[in-house]
Amino acid sequence: MIDPVGKIVLITGCDSGFGNRLACRLDRMGFHIYAGVLLPDGDGAKQLQQKCSNRLKIMQMDVTKPEEVNNVVEQIKQSGMPLWALVNNAGIGISVPFDWGNDIDVYRKVFDVNIFGVVRVTKSCISLLRQSNGRIVNVASLAARITSPLSSHYSMAKHSVRVFSDALRREIGSSSKMKIITLEPSFYRTDIINHDSMNRMRRKIFDETPEDIRENYGEKYFRIFDKSNQMTESIIKNDYEAVIEAMIMAVAGENPKLYYRCCNYYEVIAFWALSHMPEIIVDYSTLANDIPAWYKFMKHNMSSLSSKNQHYVGRAIQLEIAELDNYFVNNIVFHLNSISESTYRFVPELKLLIQTLLWYRKLYGNDSSIGLDIFKCRYYSSTNQSSSNELSLIQKCSYLLKYSLQYLQDRLDQYPSNRRWTQMIEKFLLYYRTLEMLNLYVFIYNGKYRTIHERLFGIRIVSQRQQSSDSIFNHSFLNRELMWNAMIEVLTTLIPFITTTSLYRSIIKRIYYPIRLTGQQQNLQEKVQTKSNRCQICDLPAVNAQAIPNCRHIYCYFCIIHILFEDGIVKCDHCQVSIDSADKLLRTFHN
Repeated sequence: MIDPVGKIVLITGCDSGFGNRLACRLDRMGFHIYAGVLLPDGDGAKQLQQKCSNRLKIMQMDVTKPEEVNNVVEQIKQSGMPLWALVNNAGIGISVPFDWGNDIDVYRKVFDVNIFGVVRVTKSCISLLRQSNGRIVNVASLAARITSPLSSHYSMAKHSVRVFSDALRREIGSSSKMKIITLEPSFYRTDIINHDSMNRMRRKIFDETPEDIRENYGEKYFRIFDKSNQMTESIIKNDYEAVIEAMIMAVAGENPKLYYRCCNYYEVIAFWALSHMPEIIVDYSTLANDIPAWYKFMKHNMSSLSSKNQHYVGRAIQLEIAELDNYFVNNIVFHLNSISESTYRFVPELKLLIQTLLWYRKLYGNDSSIGLDIFKCRYYSSTNQSSSNELSLIQKCSYLLKYSLQYLQDRLDQYPSNRRWTQMIEKFLLYYRTLEMLNLYVFIYNGKYRTIHERLFGIRIVSQRQQSSDSIFNHSFLNRELMWNAMIEVLTTLIPFITTTSLYRSIIKRIYYPIRLTGQQQNLQEKVQTKSNRCQICDLPAVNAQAIPNCRHIYCYFCIIHILFEDGIVKCDHCQVSIDSADKLLRTFHN
């Protein structure tokens, strides 16, 4: 830190906020403080006089009045001490739509303080600062970098302050040792964000607005402002310490930074991301603060939104509908299998046939299913703009495609997986199941589309009867049922990705290896009699480690060793030859 003895610091806007707190801290450090205030008899000025030493002087200083600014500068000259630092802290902020007010009075008032006041005070002090090689500290804002709705006046002014600092640094820095520092605080509770005074100012500006513009907004608009005030409460910080510390470093630090951004890590990341994103994304992200657009949306769409909520179907019910549809199909297949054992071979075909018949009987006719009928629901087309929102023919036929994918998934296990077309289908189904899993997470979040098929074709489930808001939102058991069904769905989605055979095989290899194997191993591949590489026990491809018993059929190494270890002798399912030993292919073992 520099030596504060005999150095003057001029601070504007010391009635409250940052300026008031900074004046107290610098006075304790030993600086001579000239605290510019708007009201010398106000509470802020009295507080400074009580807390601080006689080194602090209260100066009436309205930065919009040249005579008051010149008077303060003359008193500094007469003190005989050098002016070490100027802190341009005075500022005002107004959060209203740009078309409010009489002509451009709102813009003129903000610019007079935040822009022209900064320039006026700086020009008056620049000769004194050149003599002392002192510092100019301009308080801007992060609003200078990211502009949100309703803040055009404030953002324009603070952006001008930042540009003014950059210009000063490049003009003066080459010919002087002066330092120009810019502070960019985020959201702190000062008089600029005082909700009571802000509402009074809004009311005054609204009353001065032309009548046709007032009618466009209406009195209810102020209720929306109250809501916006409540939302900003969560991000406003009461502790000034970070800002005051940055100001002290800017005034008294040996090597101050050019910029001090006073915000937390989350705000740093957010502002950095917004400053590097395309403008269309930034516009969308700041739309949440657009109170007029929000108000108009709520005003014109509340009735339709309420109507949609009356037909809302909860996540747990949607999951239960799918479970009922699947249970109905599986129950029919079970009873058919109990009548005739020959139907076991055609279970996938039976499921496809039953689903097709139900599709023609129910869904094709009235946009419904068994589960939907039980819960008094129906399918709803989000792409059909008609009043009934019925499913189109393409949307109805898309369910046949969905049933076909399920059939492929069920039937694929019956074919050897070493064929190229089966491998292609397996890869496609793998991607499909992955998308289903991701879609499930999105469904748990917003409750709109339960499957990827419904999302792609714009099909939703709605209730056929209107429900009260209590029946929609106030059933506590829905949360429990939702989590239970969602967990089951996640597990059933993840299970196909777990290769239990490979896991079991690796465990058996570590437990039962080494076991003494007999026979010649060098020519086993030529002696294999079967063309299939599928294990005769588990009917899965024996790709990791193939075992050749004395009957010369291929088995999984861990399958045959496990059986021999437990039973000693087993008969081959293919040729009924007793197996009492096995050899492993060395080439697969080393893989």
